[in-house]
This record gives sequence, C-alpha cells and structure tokens, in this order.
Amino acid sequence: MPSASPYLRIVDLTKRFGTFEALKDINLEVSQSELICLLGPSGCGKTTVLRCIAGLETPTAGQIFQNGVDIAPFPPDKRDFGIVFQSYALFPNLTVNENLAFGLKNRKFTKHQIEERIAQLKHTVGLEEHGSKFPNQLSGGQQQRVALARALATSPGLLLLDEPLSALDAKVRQHLRREILQLQRKIGITTILVTHDQEEALTMGDRIVVMDHGIIAQTGTPGEIYGSPESVFVADFIGEMNFLEGIVSSPGSVMIDRTDFSFKPLPNDQVKDKNVFFCIRPEDVVINHASKPNSDVNSALSIIQHTEYLGSIYRIRLAFENSNRTEFVAQVPPANMRELNLGPGQTVQVNFPIDRLHIYPRWTCLWRWFLTQLRRSVASAPIAVTIRFREACSQFLESPFSWSCFFLCLRSSWKAFRTRLEILLAYQTMSSTFKHPL
Repeated sequence: MPSASPYLRIVDLTKRFGTFEALKDINLEVSQSELICLLGPSGCGKTTVLRCIAGLETPTAGQIFQNGVDIAPFPPDKRDFGIVFQSYALFPNLTVNENLAFGLKNRKFTKHQIEERIAQLKHTVGLEEHGSKFPNQLSGGQQQRVALARALATSPGLLLLDEPLSALDAKVRQHLRREILQLQRKIGITTILVTHDQEEALTMGDRIVVMDHGIIAQTGTPGEIYGSPESVFVADFIGEMNFLEGIVSSPGSVMIDRTDFSFKPLPNDQVKDKNVFFCIRPEDVVINHASKPNSDVNSALSIIQHTEYLGSIYRIRLAFENSNRTEFVAQVPPANMRELNLGPGQTVQVNFPIDRLHIYPRWTCLWRWFLTQLRRSVASAPIAVTIRFREACSQFLESPFSWSCFFLCLRSSWKAFRTRLEILLAYQTMSSTFKHPL
C-alpha cells in the first residue's frame, strides 16, 4: 500500500488532444521502491500517463509530484527519470559502451567515472563481453538489456518502462521479466511499467492500475485485481470470466434458467437492478460425478458439450441440464480429468462456490458493449467526427440514463456511417451476443 508520503503523486491529471479527452482526472500515488503496472487495452491512456510523467506530453490540467516537487512545469531534461521505450531507441551508430556513456557525458561525468559506471552496468545486465558491439549485432533480448542499462546509467529516482518486452518472443519475455524484476528489487528504484500483457502485470507488479478510456477503472494488488474485480470491464479484461444472465429473485439469490443460486448480497444501490450477470472464473467451477451426493447450495446438473486439451489444463464447455441456452466454461487439471473420466455428452454435477462469485448489474454490460460496437463502426471515420463521437460516448457512460447524451452520441457520429443499415446491424449484433459483454 502507498505510504503517507509517496515518492510519486499524480493529482487530477487531465490531457486533451483538441476536443478529445485522452486522460480525465487521473489520481495515483506510488511509494518509494514500488513497481506499478499501468494495464489496459490499446488507446486507454496508459502511455499518455507515462509521457506526461516524463515531460514528453504537457498535461492540460493537474499536478505531478516527484519526491515532493511539482515537476509538471519542468522540461524532460530537468526531471529525474530513466526511460525504456518499446523500440529500445538505441543509437545504431554507437557501440554498447558508447550508448551507455551517452547520458553520463551529458551529465559531465569524468572519463574515469564513465568507464567505472559502464563496467558496473554491463556486469549488472550480463553484457560484459559485448561492449564493443553495435546494436545490430545483438539479439532483441540483448538490445533490451542495453536499453535498460542506459536508463539506469545516471542512477535516476524513477524508472519508466513503456511496453519494453512486447517485441520479444514468449521465452525471452519470461526470462527478461525475471531479470527486470530482480534488478528492480536489488536497486530499489521506483518503477512504472506500461503493458497490455495481463501475465506481465500479474507477475511483476506490486500493484496494478487498470485503465479504461482515459480513467482508472481499478487499482490494487494482482490478487485484488484478479480475484475481486470492481467492474464489468475489469472482470472481462483480466483473465477469463463466465457471464451468466440472471434475475435477482430475492436479496442474496439469483435465478438462472429456473434454478436459484446464492451469492453475497449486493450493495443497496445495486440490488434495485434485478437483471444481473452472475459471474465466475472457469478455474473456480467445481465438477463432480452426477451420482456423487452433494449438499452444496450452488449445485446444478450440467451436460458437457465440448472439451479442449491445452496441455496444463482441460477447457470444458458445459450447459445446464434443464436448459441448453446457458453455457459456461470450466478449467480442470489433467489429473482431475483422468480421475473423473470426463467426456462430451456426460452429465456432471457442478458447484459455484459463493465466495468466488461476482454479480454485476446487466445494464452496465449492455451499454458498455453497445458503445464499443459503435466506436468500432466509426473507426475509419474522419478524425473530427470520431473525436465528437468518443466525447459523447464518455458522457453517456457517466450518466447511462441520460437519453440526451445517447442521441447526441448518435447525431455526432451519424456522418461516419455509410448507410442507416449499419446502425441496424449494430443493434442486431448487440441482441444476438448480449450475453458476451466487453
């Protein structure tokens, strides 16, 4: 958790590009030596936050405090940070040693200090034998190590990493994750990592900041983000989640296909919405033989529709026995699969543990999904039209029952559609896939 005096504090950070609001009132505190991951889909604003911290973008409003000093007015060269870009940004005409020395020379280090620091950095990242090589003579992983060492050369107080591993293959990424994490723990440098890779964020971050359309959707530890998502967006974006349509029949009880299931009662402001999504992660679904006695509250007979072997797990698609309309997915280790001898067409008993369930009002899923479909429809529209459309959508998400915002959303983007038929198709698509919210 952040300390009383955070090393980095962002207050009401807002960034607009013309009329498009890329960031809206971002507030975040980062403790000394903490590694924070900014996680979200493309276009959510995570890189814009990083660029504002680095001084590469000028905030429209807000303050950024580093070690108690507001650095928002400072140019990049007056800020205390090192940065690693996705493309590494190494100087192709300089050797490894010369790349590492670049920042040190600008800071007026002596020749002896530079040589000593370069040797130390190469030892830290394991490149002692590559000092005289040029970047094109190095592998992708080695280039990334050079970029990381160069960012640390001047011993900055803050390290910024902009998707540094996205261009590498899976095996190299896993190896460099461990190396970066070990190095960060050893040096104790405060670090902000931007990524769209969920696994990367879950394995590396002390805390994760999930972003969605320029706002912070949720902040917490990896366990909190994965195990207790606060919104539909976070639940759907992080990992895999089953979304089952249900109706709240009484406080703490939801009916799905004429079967009642129990859950922890919702807050009063959400119980009013009877139409909900009953959500559980595939690995939390418990499967047993249909003949096995079971007194658990949330049990139901289900039929296995399909199984997929994925190496470390089996992915099983099931449907309730009393209705083939509602399908859901379970994940089972191979050992359990062999023990239960499961196969397509078999009837089994499934259990949904109450402490692993999540309930969300269904309208939030509907409108967020529908507006996403409309955004995709205008993706190729002129920039000015698209900006007006996104702005209207953002207003609508803040006040979902404001019909004036809804009609403004349609009117602002009308010219972006080639025919009225596209809007009709958007509605039809929404109706047919409503149970799979985005």
